[in-house]
Amino acid sequence: MRKCENCAIILDDDVKFCPNCGNAVAESSVASDDIDVRLAALLTSANLHRVRREWDAAVADATEALRIAPDRAEVASLLANIYEQRGDLDEAAIWYRIALDLDPQNTANRTRLERVVSLLSGTTPKNKSGASRELIVAGLISLCVILVAVILFLSLRETPRESSRKADVRAVKQQERAPVRSVTSEPNQPASEAQQPTSSVTPLAGNYSQSPVLRTAAEIAIREAAARVPLVQSAGAKVDDVIADPRGGTVLITFSVPFKATLTKADIALVAAAVARAAFAQNAEVRTVTARCVVSTGGTGGAMILFVGDTSRSILTSLPENITGQQAQTAFTNAWWNPQIGGSE
Repeated sequence: MRKCENCAIILDDDVKFCPNCGNAVAESSVASDDIDVRLAALLTSANLHRVRREWDAAVADATEALRIAPDRAEVASLLANIYEQRGDLDEAAIWYRIALDLDPQNTANRTRLERVVSLLSGTTPKNKSGASRELIVAGLISLCVILVAVILFLSLRETPRESSRKADVRAVKQQERAPVRSVTSEPNQPASEAQQPTSSVTPLAGNYSQSPVLRTAAEIAIREAAARVPLVQSAGAKVDDVIADPRGGTVLITFSVPFKATLTKADIALVAAAVARAAFAQNAEVRTVTARCVVSTGGTGGAMILFVGDTSRSILTSLPENITGQQAQTAFTNAWWNPQIGGSE
């Protein structure tokens, strides 16, 4: 119910002019409020149906809201959004354009329209920065693959010199680990001949080869320094070979002594300690020396291992310069002695 502002008579809601005075009657504010409430309810219902993916109900509510408020851009935008989510891109594009006509400054609707148009044309534009990142990542992956391939190639590649050195080291270690048989005399064989080593020694412990091999300058220098030691020369010993292992600062020194019936462990240990001292003095990187003593068996039998032992720089430096044979023996750890060698003195 409304009231005429001029003559104050009560009028019906649908009357636009007062029948008494003819004055135009203003629209009821209550009716306007009812429209807003109805519109809000329809928009809420349309959104709820959209979330539930009830497309027909959502379109119906949005269409009814658009009928009530055809000049509201948000209503057209909601209807376009429903069509877009439904997959009806043509209708979505139409309603996004209508929403932009009603509100040209709405950047959100403009972005949505561009997205729908791109989907319709099948050429979704890529973000340039994203494409650049993809190219950078692909390039880095390719570079990593190339680096890994180069590293594998270099690690698997082995020069002839390295192959020869590794073969020598393996041969020496096999000889060190091999057991030595006791040399026995044949029946009716003289005692003096029975005591002398013969070629009946197992091949792993014997057949020492003195063929020339490649050695580094440091290995040659250590061998020459050890050969110049007076004790080595006076004992008639010979420094045959030096093999260095730089991974642990270890040097394997092989020396030979002339065979004699009076040869003792002390004699061998003194020479071994002397060559080890020479190695430590010659090269500061040497921390451990493995001394290996062999003796020629004569003829074509090669040589026989008499002693193998390890010593370190700290052990030898803790002992006096002029050590006894007993002290020299204690300077070596992991010592192995041929059973045919005599006593310690």
